[in-house]
Amino acid sequence: MSLGRKTSTVAVVLAASAVVMAGCSASTTGATPSGPTSAPVAPQAAIDVLNVLPPGASTGPSQRAMYDALNTVDPATLTDAKLGAYYKSAALDPAPADVVKTETPHTGVTIKRDKYGVPFVYGKTDNDTAYGAGYAGTEDRMFVMDALRYAGAGRVSELLGATKDNLAADADQLRQADYTPQEAEGQLDALSRSSAQGKALVGRLDSYVAGVNAARQAMCPTVTAKACPATYALLKVTPAPYTRADVVYAASLVGGIFGRGGGQEAQNGIFLRQLQQRLGDAQGRAVLADLRDAQDPSTPVTDAGTQPYGAPGTVDPAAVALPDIPAANAKQSRGPSFAVQIADGTGGIPTSARPAGSGLGSGTTIADLLHVPKEMSNALLVAGSHTTTGRPIAVMGPQTAYQAPNFFDEIALHGPHYDARGVAFANLQFAVLIGHGRSYAWSATSSSGDVVDTVMDKLCNTDGSKATVNSTSYRDGDKCVAMTGAPHVLHDSSGKVIATLPDMRTRHGIVQYRTTADRTPVAVVSQRSTYGHEPDSVLGFAQMNDPAAIKSAHDFLAAFSKVTFTFNWFYVDTRDIASFTSGALPIRAKGVDPDLPRWGDHKWDWTGFLPAAGHPQSVDPPSGYLVSWNNKPSVGTYSADDDWGWGPVQRVLALRDRVQASITKGKLTRADLTADMIDAATVDVRGAYVLPDMLALVGDDPALKPYTDLLQQWVASGAHRVDRARTGHYTDQQAIALMDVWYPLVAKQVLRPRLGPLLRSVPVGLDNAPSTNNRGSAWNNVASYEWVTRDLRSLLGRPVPGGMSQGYCGKGRLAACRTEIRQTLTDAVTALNTAQNTKNLAKWTYDKSLDDIKFMFVGATVAPIDWQNRSTFQQIVG
Repeated sequence: MSLGRKTSTVAVVLAASAVVMAGCSASTTGATPSGPTSAPVAPQAAIDVLNVLPPGASTGPSQRAMYDALNTVDPATLTDAKLGAYYKSAALDPAPADVVKTETPHTGVTIKRDKYGVPFVYGKTDNDTAYGAGYAGTEDRMFVMDALRYAGAGRVSELLGATKDNLAADADQLRQADYTPQEAEGQLDALSRSSAQGKALVGRLDSYVAGVNAARQAMCPTVTAKACPATYALLKVTPAPYTRADVVYAASLVGGIFGRGGGQEAQNGIFLRQLQQRLGDAQGRAVLADLRDAQDPSTPVTDAGTQPYGAPGTVDPAAVALPDIPAANAKQSRGPSFAVQIADGTGGIPTSARPAGSGLGSGTTIADLLHVPKEMSNALLVAGSHTTTGRPIAVMGPQTAYQAPNFFDEIALHGPHYDARGVAFANLQFAVLIGHGRSYAWSATSSSGDVVDTVMDKLCNTDGSKATVNSTSYRDGDKCVAMTGAPHVLHDSSGKVIATLPDMRTRHGIVQYRTTADRTPVAVVSQRSTYGHEPDSVLGFAQMNDPAAIKSAHDFLAAFSKVTFTFNWFYVDTRDIASFTSGALPIRAKGVDPDLPRWGDHKWDWTGFLPAAGHPQSVDPPSGYLVSWNNKPSVGTYSADDDWGWGPVQRVLALRDRVQASITKGKLTRADLTADMIDAATVDVRGAYVLPDMLALVGDDPALKPYTDLLQQWVASGAHRVDRARTGHYTDQQAIALMDVWYPLVAKQVLRPRLGPLLRSVPVGLDNAPSTNNRGSAWNNVASYEWVTRDLRSLLGRPVPGGMSQGYCGKGRLAACRTEIRQTLTDAVTALNTAQNTKNLAKWTYDKSLDDIKFMFVGATVAPIDWQNRSTFQQIVG
């Protein structure tokens, strides 16, 4: 292991916790022991923390305005004295003058609320604290908690109605986690049996559930009660009691959206087959490798240390199970089980055209329905050697989109093993998931570790007849065994059946659909390392909430070695900064190609899990800083099969470049680091890091000079999409309008000469502009940015580390490519002239409201805010 910093200490600390993953079989992922205890260290001083969470608590002033206002500030003018206008104090205890409400819902429990509505829960015992967390959390987020627990159970249609979108989202969730209530509660029973710590935590969860139900009864004795959210009466739904299983459903939902990566092998396999049909076997594989770019040596990493994981060795063709290209009529290659049966006789919802992972019916996924992208969070941490105070500073937070009320709930918890403030997802408020203690703070970004594989289990019939795609049994070694699982039946509030969703399982996991691979009928199965172990990560979070357990950065590493969902975790105290990438990362059998599906034979099964010491991690890196924006965590990490975007162009560059420049100038304050964050938050990544190569390729063309000059000026000014003065339009709106039309044309044209009609089959998106989804996040791991950059730089004769196997634009000929790209710019100008009804580029406009962040309404209406690529919940630490 080469960490490049405090290596021996980290290695010793983590060696004991290596059994967290290494000793687990595929069926015992959750059996994680307590983490190691580091050597005694001197007490640390208290840290000062500010935070913001729009729109805020259900009571108290909205934080929307202060969050949005930071986007109006010239970053160069921001000072520490001004931070209080954009962030609130995040003290662990409320000032007496700020307490606006105190209640005692249970003996041993006191809840104080400050002027922002944040609950501070004080418990005599840990169970009392958990009870108070459930009570206060329900007061704040009762309907949100219901929406998420129903969504996690694959039953949102029962709450919100059996529309195509809702049924599709339910089916999508069931493809990830299809637990019955008994199976969900069984996971808690297993956790309780795993260790004394596990037993104690499950006891807290039971107290949390009791607190939730006490608050629900107090608020909603009837749906027309004053304190009862009006949404229930509107939907004509009576709130049902909260159960232990609901905690597991919520954990599976959060982990399934934010804490997983991989599972796209079937789509990759079909795309490879199409490439081979068009280009031949060798070139088809070369093109797939070019576009996947799974280990680009020039991609920015958070930790400069080398932690190899996931790269294939010599692939054994016998392990690879490529799906056959679907026939024009999907029924010829799909089993009928993936048609949702509608109880009213309207028929089934047709299967999505995509092979897997896209939901059913309308194609709406659970993440789509909940208005949350997968990866949006960022973190900036600077060591004390580069700060004015000599203590580390951080600006960091998770990005989970924008809802009203937010899916995150801010809470402070105090008890014998609680002393933390921060946020937790609604339904999981029994512990602070991201926040701070008195002397340390922590946060996370999604890491997209490859924890999901696609397995092709061969179908069979137990009576010995020939298998078809309709078969419901599969090969387990030499045996033909029946799939397990039972149809998932949805009911309305009266108990009437409204729909039936399929549920089939093999020993590897949930069947996504049935088709053929190498002309053999197969079940396409999703194998997820955390399946059946959703609540186990609570062991790590409980440790982070316990002031006695976290005395140093090494305790932080040990705590998050227990978290099985895949996240990058960040830590700061008064001495150190640190990072750790968590996850139950499977070790694949030799010969398996991680980019493509594998056969379900036992010889290709996972052989274990990566030990904690092998995970990307750092303590006080030599660079003096850490930045992350869902980019590659460390050198040697092979990107998951569904993440094609770890190339040379990453939005994290906008953070890294600014932090490096600030460190070069001198010592940083918290305001300096915040300014770096907000300045990066409005950068158009294409404009800053791809457009220069596009313009160099276009070169000098008198006919295009007015437009290239316009774009050059935008690049020189930083390629921002921002209206700090709130004039109603972006400062560089003409350039932005042109870029938004031109870039997609370029991205397609670069690939078109080689791919032709297969351009439509590329299984990843070509762009991610702010207007794509109005959720705030943009420019995230977009593979086309690297394709365009690497190909054009190669044609221009510039160094391209790990370059592509062949030229794409113009089939590798500079003159041909230049002609093609110039034509795309001409086409973009023509299209824009037509759309704007003017040929005067000075009169072009861009409606910046197209980029606005729009809040998803879950019970309250909140006006949109200007776009900024920024964490939803954000902490300023120093």
